[in-house]
Amino acid sequence: MTIETDRTIRAIGDDPAAGTDARISREDKARVKKRLRRFGALERDYGPDGVIVFDGITETVRAKGHTVHASTGGEFPPRLLKLLNLLSRLHDKYLAGAPEPSR
Repeated sequence: MTIETDRTIRAIGDDPAAGTDARISREDKARVKKRLRRFGALERDYGPDGVIVFDGITETVRAKGHTVHASTGGEFPPRLLKLLNLLSRLHDKYLAGAPEPSR
């Protein structure tokens, strides 16, 4: 999922709604900006140390020139969890259940 500066939210990658666009509200955009404060201070990777999780999931958040990977089994700081939860809610609110784009 990508959020553009003009408030366009876009499903990307292997998301079932890939290619779908929507516009998020100004309030939701403000919530995202609030959660991205001090984003650059987060570590680059949050995942289990020395353990391979074969059926695990990795979520990647990229903003302000900084990328953070959050993998199953990792210890996440509360502010990263709040950001991931917000992005998940925005995806469900704006993109889940959206009609599939014509290809």
